[in-house]
Amino acid sequence: MRLPLALLPLFALVAGTGAVATGLTRADPPAAPAPKAVPPRVKLAVLVMFDQLRGDYLDKWRPLFGPDGFARLQADGAWFANCHYPYATTTTGPGHASVSTGATPARHGIVNNNWHEKGRDTYCAASDRYTFEPAPPRATDPKTGKEVKPPDAGNPERLRAFTLADAIRRAFGEPARIFGLSLKDRSAIFPVGMNPNGAFWFNGRFVTSTYYTGRLGRPFPAWVSRFNDEKIADRWFGREWTHFRPGLDYAAHSGRDDGAGEGGGSKQARVFPHPTTGGLKAPGRQYYDALANSPFGNEMLLELVKRCVVAEKLGADDVPDLLTVSFSSNDLIGHTWGPDSQEVLDVTLRSDALMAELLRFLDRQVGRDNYALALTADHGVCPLPESPTGRARGAKRVDQTELQKGMEKHLAAAFGGADPNEKKTAWIEAVSAP
Repeated sequence: MRLPLALLPLFALVAGTGAVATGLTRADPPAAPAPKAVPPRVKLAVLVMFDQLRGDYLDKWRPLFGPDGFARLQADGAWFANCHYPYATTTTGPGHASVSTGATPARHGIVNNNWHEKGRDTYCAASDRYTFEPAPPRATDPKTGKEVKPPDAGNPERLRAFTLADAIRRAFGEPARIFGLSLKDRSAIFPVGMNPNGAFWFNGRFVTSTYYTGRLGRPFPAWVSRFNDEKIADRWFGREWTHFRPGLDYAAHSGRDDGAGEGGGSKQARVFPHPTTGGLKAPGRQYYDALANSPFGNEMLLELVKRCVVAEKLGADDVPDLLTVSFSSNDLIGHTWGPDSQEVLDVTLRSDALMAELLRFLDRQVGRDNYALALTADHGVCPLPESPTGRARGAKRVDQTELQKGMEKHLAAAFGGADPNEKKTAWIEAVSAP
């Protein structure tokens, strides 16, 4: 899977400390730092990931970008235009874990977003050992009246390799400030490893889990509480998502607005302009789904990023800090409308402008020479089977239910039917996509 990767020397800040962040297992921790570490070259390292930002987007749409976003990274930093993930299941969980550890899923253990383990579906970044913080309101089943079991809460315990964040913590101790921010829990959790100051993700408000506030003893920050209390997430309710550049011929650079195979999101329609209410009259779950499934989700996350840098004084002293930011809306949009859509072109143009704003903010707040930033994607995406590109490559959709029936029939013919004395009635116990 080909990806974009732009960076200023992010790994330089651990040079000379004896700590290395690539390919280390939890059973084989980094070596202890040298007594006199070389002073860090930067005060703040920033790792930015755009979920599903396919590598060719920054090539084919390069003439459409401004000078201060992606182009600045290409001009002022190192630009690797031919990067590939060397494993098959390039989904969000494995991507974030691989970038953060320098290891592949066979080593770091995050083989997919979900997999079947010990008779149940297992999610890569959550378990019932922890609860959300702030705690969600209690819910009852309207049919039975019984209290609904709260969902599993995020944590990094299935990650089996050390991250860059873990190396920074080991090298510089508690004075190093480490935060992970995203709309998705796994995208906030894996990049900051086992012992960050905080990881926060969005489920209608920004939350964390008792892994961080309880096990690690990290207080829930006042600046996140204020962000939630001010209802920043409601700011985009009712605002239509229109073309970022109305004068641009979008069809010439992507595809037609109502392409084959496109979806409609959370009652957002297939074509521009896209409403952002989720079909509601006031903010609620469907609206927050629509918000995340639009460029406004990225804008909201950028607001949280700015508050984190200011409130936590990241990059304010000589002990290096780490901030990881994963913008999830690109991925949600890509899955809904497809990579050849005007929506993906639009969110990519907006992502370029967003990066320009982030870089300007860091220049002002931290100082242009005091931070290093790396940008990449966790994975790419294939064309929609119904799209012209997909059809040209012979792509089609396969009904998973029918596929599984065919597999069962073949296995039964080859090896016989299921043992009538056993409770098992099928050869295939479970399927984890893809």
